[in-house]
Amino acid sequence: MATLVNDRVLLTCAHVVSAIVGPNFHPSSSPSTTVQVRWPTRPDHVQRAQVLVEGWAAEDEFGRGDLAVLKLSEAPPAEVGAADFLYGSNLESHPFRAYGAQRDGTPVRCDGTIRGREGPGGTWIRIESRAGVGPTLSRGFSGTAVFDAEAGGVVGIVVARDTEEEARSAFFLPSEQIAAIWRPLEAHVLSDFERSIEAREHWLPRARGVGSSAEDGWFFSGRRAIVDELTASARGVRSRGNYFCVAGSPGAGKSAILARLPVIADRRLATMAAPGIDDLRLSGIDVIAIYMRQMSFAEVLTTLARKLGTVAESAERDHRRRSPAQTRGPGPNHRLRWPRRSGGHRRPETNRSGPDSTAW
Repeated sequence: MATLVNDRVLLTCAHVVSAIVGPNFHPSSSPSTTVQVRWPTRPDHVQRAQVLVEGWAAEDEFGRGDLAVLKLSEAPPAEVGAADFLYGSNLESHPFRAYGAQRDGTPVRCDGTIRGREGPGGTWIRIESRAGVGPTLSRGFSGTAVFDAEAGGVVGIVVARDTEEEARSAFFLPSEQIAAIWRPLEAHVLSDFERSIEAREHWLPRARGVGSSAEDGWFFSGRRAIVDELTASARGVRSRGNYFCVAGSPGAGKSAILARLPVIADRRLATMAAPGIDDLRLSGIDVIAIYMRQMSFAEVLTTLARKLGTVAESAERDHRRRSPAQTRGPGPNHRLRWPRRSGGHRRPETNRSGPDSTAW
């Protein structure tokens, strides 16, 4: 099995390739060697793939590695989609699913639970199939993607199985370990911001210049001066006072401009949002995006505190005693307990014509 990264690259296990071309294979000594690739949806459609030297990591004496990166000679069938890779620091007890193949090539699906770190140097993560439900994680799963159903993405590829009789366990190489071996994977790992509902439904469509997430493409253009001023303010350059406000009539493009901040600060999205325009990127700057529609002040404060990893303290009783007009703004006893860290915090960039979105 193998996992599609993009329209030309596949990930699988080094031992899967070695089983095909020979146990002593290394792509540096046989650069012209290719392997056949068949697709579950199109079993008669055969393609060739080259094994990349820079993505080869045969299992070492400690059992680490076991990765092969393949480059397709042509794009896969249109119905085959690339995996959305994720990094995961706490995956234990998450449900997963994985697809394998029986000896005759028949596709099978396995469901189960992600367990803890094991394997050589704790670089693997154990998964366990459901008892008495569906197939076990036997032969035919090596190289396949492990889809975390709770996190909503691929967290690694299967590299080994438990050989004990009646065992239901296997082990996968997590995405961060794959990226440590083959750095280009980092460009295909979704960030926490990109995975959020707010980003998919609000920030990204507006930053792309489209009406909804169902529309494809990047159409934002122009407004260079205001975007330059916003990014300069976020970097602490040419800042004027404590706030930078974006104001304008309805339909003027406030949301599109404001949405650029969290998007071009994202390590992955920036390359798509502003290709070749390095000064529009906010690499290394923490931009916290909050979609404020129908949120109370206390909810905004709590959300900001959660995203900052700090604590929101609120005198709710005193805040409720104020008049409706007064409660539109911060109460005198609402505050954030700021953590100590170097560099301070970014000033907020705020849309003042309506309480819809704020980027800090």
